[in-house]
Amino acid sequence: MKEKSQFKLFLGSSMGRITITVVSMVVIYGLIILGAATGLFPIALVIFAICTYFGWQVLNKITPNIFLWMPIVGWIIYFLIKGVLSFFIGYIVAPFKIGKMIAGKVSSTYGEQ
Repeated sequence: MKEKSQFKLFLGSSMGRITITVVSMVVIYGLIILGAATGLFPIALVIFAICTYFGWQVLNKITPNIFLWMPIVGWIIYFLIKGVLSFFIGYIVAPFKIGKMIAGKVSSTYGEQ
Protein backbone atom coordinates (compact mmCIF):
# COMPACT_ATOMS: atom_id res chain seq x y z
CA MET A 1 0.00 0.00 0.00
CA LYS A 2 2.88 2.35 0.78
CA GLU A 3 4.32 1.83 -2.71
CA LYS A 4 0.99 2.82 -4.24
CA SER A 5 0.82 6.11 -2.33
CA GLN A 6 4.45 6.91 -3.18
CA PHE A 7 3.67 6.31 -6.85
CA LYS A 8 0.67 8.64 -6.68
CA LEU A 9 2.80 11.23 -4.90
CA PHE A 10 5.38 10.98 -7.70
CA LEU A 11 2.74 11.35 -10.42
CA GLY A 12 1.29 14.40 -8.66
CA SER A 13 4.70 16.12 -8.62
CA SER A 14 6.12 18.21 -11.45
CA MET A 15 8.46 15.41 -12.50
CA GLY A 16 5.47 13.07 -12.63
CA ARG A 17 3.61 15.52 -14.86
CA ILE A 18 6.58 15.63 -17.21
CA THR A 19 6.66 11.83 -17.24
CA ILE A 20 2.94 11.61 -17.98
CA THR A 21 3.32 14.16 -20.79
CA VAL A 22 6.19 12.23 -22.38
CA VAL A 23 4.23 8.97 -22.13
CA SER A 24 1.21 10.71 -23.69
CA MET A 25 3.40 11.95 -26.55
CA VAL A 26 4.80 8.48 -27.16
CA VAL A 27 1.34 6.92 -27.15
CA ILE A 28 -0.28 9.53 -29.43
CA TYR A 29 2.59 9.77 -31.88
CA GLY A 30 3.06 5.99 -31.78
CA LEU A 31 -0.60 5.44 -32.64
CA ILE A 32 -0.31 7.90 -35.52
CA ILE A 33 2.71 6.04 -36.90
CA LEU A 34 0.99 2.68 -36.33
CA GLY A 35 -2.16 3.85 -38.08
CA ALA A 36 -0.17 5.22 -41.02
CA ALA A 37 2.06 2.15 -41.35
CA THR A 38 -0.68 -0.48 -41.13
CA GLY A 39 -3.49 1.42 -42.79
CA LEU A 40 -5.76 1.19 -39.73
CA PHE A 41 -8.01 4.14 -40.42
CA PRO A 42 -10.09 3.87 -37.21
CA ILE A 43 -6.96 4.56 -35.14
CA ALA A 44 -6.08 7.49 -37.38
CA LEU A 45 -9.62 8.89 -37.12
CA VAL A 46 -9.63 8.69 -33.32
CA ILE A 47 -6.26 10.45 -33.07
CA PHE A 48 -7.41 13.02 -35.64
CA ALA A 49 -10.55 13.70 -33.58
CA ILE A 50 -8.61 14.01 -30.31
CA CYS A 51 -6.04 16.38 -31.81
CA THR A 52 -8.73 18.46 -33.52
CA TYR A 53 -10.73 18.73 -30.27
CA PHE A 54 -7.78 20.03 -28.23
CA GLY A 55 -6.64 22.32 -31.06
CA TRP A 56 -10.16 23.75 -31.41
CA GLN A 57 -10.15 24.59 -27.68
CA VAL A 58 -6.84 26.42 -28.04
CA LEU A 59 -8.04 28.36 -31.10
CA ASN A 60 -11.22 29.37 -29.27
CA LYS A 61 -9.10 30.84 -26.48
CA ILE A 62 -7.02 33.00 -28.82
CA THR A 63 -9.68 34.16 -31.26
CA PRO A 64 -11.90 37.11 -30.38
CA ASN A 65 -15.56 36.56 -29.51
CA ILE A 66 -17.12 38.55 -32.32
CA PHE A 67 -19.91 37.72 -34.70
CA LEU A 68 -19.06 37.75 -38.38
CA TRP A 69 -21.53 38.27 -41.20
CA MET A 70 -20.51 36.05 -44.08
CA PRO A 71 -22.26 34.14 -46.82
CA ILE A 72 -22.53 30.35 -46.53
CA VAL A 73 -19.41 29.79 -48.63
CA GLY A 74 -17.45 32.03 -46.27
CA TRP A 75 -18.55 29.97 -43.27
CA ILE A 76 -17.59 26.74 -45.01
CA ILE A 77 -14.13 28.10 -45.80
CA TYR A 78 -13.82 29.48 -42.24
CA PHE A 79 -14.61 26.12 -40.63
CA LEU A 80 -12.39 24.19 -43.04
CA ILE A 81 -9.42 26.43 -42.27
CA LYS A 82 -10.15 26.38 -38.54
CA GLY A 83 -10.50 22.57 -38.62
CA VAL A 84 -7.16 22.08 -40.36
CA LEU A 85 -5.43 24.54 -38.02
CA SER A 86 -7.09 22.83 -35.05
CA PHE A 87 -5.60 19.49 -36.04
CA PHE A 88 -2.07 20.82 -36.42
CA ILE A 89 -2.22 22.82 -33.19
CA GLY A 90 -3.86 19.90 -31.39
CA TYR A 91 -1.13 17.55 -32.64
CA ILE A 92 1.28 19.55 -30.49
CA VAL A 93 -1.04 20.49 -27.61
CA ALA A 94 -2.93 17.19 -27.06
CA PRO A 95 -0.17 15.31 -25.18
CA PHE A 96 0.28 18.22 -22.78
CA LYS A 97 -3.46 18.55 -22.14
CA ILE A 98 -3.87 14.80 -21.63
CA GLY A 99 -0.86 14.68 -19.32
CA LYS A 100 -2.24 17.61 -17.31
CA MET A 101 -5.65 15.93 -16.99
CA ILE A 102 -4.13 12.63 -15.84
CA ALA A 103 -1.84 14.36 -13.33
CA GLY A 104 -4.80 16.37 -12.01
CA LYS A 105 -6.85 13.21 -11.50
CA VAL A 106 -3.96 11.49 -9.73
CA SER A 107 -3.36 14.54 -7.53
CA SER A 108 -7.01 14.84 -6.57
CA THR A 109 -7.22 11.11 -5.85
CA TYR A 110 -4.09 11.32 -3.73
CA GLY A 111 -5.46 14.33 -1.85
CA GLU A 112 -8.66 12.47 -0.92
CA GLN A 113 -6.85 9.66 0.88
